[in-house]
This record gives sequence, C-alpha cells and structure tokens, in this order.
Amino acid sequence: MAPFNVEYPAVRFICDRDPTQCSELGLHNIGGHYQAGTSVRTISHFRQILQAKRFQYYDHGTAEENQKAYGTEQVPEIDLQSFSDIPIGLFFGKSDLLVSPGDYLWLRDELVKANNCAFFKEYNIGHLGLVIPKDKTLFYDLLALAKSHLHSDLIKAPNGQ
Repeated sequence: MAPFNVEYPAVRFICDRDPTQCSELGLHNIGGHYQAGTSVRTISHFRQILQAKRFQYYDHGTAEENQKAYGTEQVPEIDLQSFSDIPIGLFFGKSDLLVSPGDYLWLRDELVKANNCAFFKEYNIGHLGLVIPKDKTLFYDLLALAKSHLHSDLIKAPNGQ
C-alpha cells in the first residue's frame, strides 16, 4: 500500500495538524476517495449557521422556498427540545479545528436541558481522528453506549424484540 500524503492542506486541517492520531489504514482509505463525502449543501449549511450565529435549518435562499420547506419565510432554529425522547451521545476532539469547544459545550448543555444527553466525552484528537482514530478507545465507548440503549423502547431489534 502506498503511503497517504498527509501534506495535503485539507488533510492537515481536518487532522488538526497531527495525522499521527489517525489510523494509517484509515488515512489511506480516505485518501483513495479524497474530496468525496461532504456535499456542497452541507458545507453551505455549516457556513449559514456560522454567519447567522444561530443553530438553524438550511436557508433555501428565498422567502418563497423557505415558506415551502418550513411553512415560514424565516429559517427556523433547530429546536433541540424536540429530540428529548432520543438518547444522544456526544463524542468530541479537543484539538478539532472545525468544531470549537464553545460550540460543542453549548450543544451538550442544550441536550442536558432536554434530558437526552446520554453520553459526553472529549478525546485528545482532532476532527478526522474521531472518524479514524489510531486509539480505538472511542469505538469501545461508542459500542458500550449503543449496547446500553439496544433494548430501550427507542431501539428495537429487527425481529421486534
């Protein structure tokens, strides 16, 4: 397997300048699909949230399109209280350059208010390190969280049990 070039600026950015926290095989696999995976609309929505300084749904660009989509000309905020019946686990990287601690701590606090923050943990990795970490602790935490909710009223096995 040819080594993946970690000098790509985008890789350095999403790895938070420390690709050693990422799995080499994971970097190689992602490198084979470089620039796939995130849509222009997703990036546009992220930009809209940053510019509006509010956690909102996607702005379709015109009052008419927003009216069709949301029943209002103004883009509504995402009501995190509406997710109160869904247990949510939050996994964050302390050195993530794409998601700041201020933002993810705000999200955690909002979910705690809704009583549905089932899990919260910060890891010493960056953005891409959350997806393909060299240290598998995150995956063990994720599996334990999933297992703890497997037999809840919200998640049923395929056979209904």
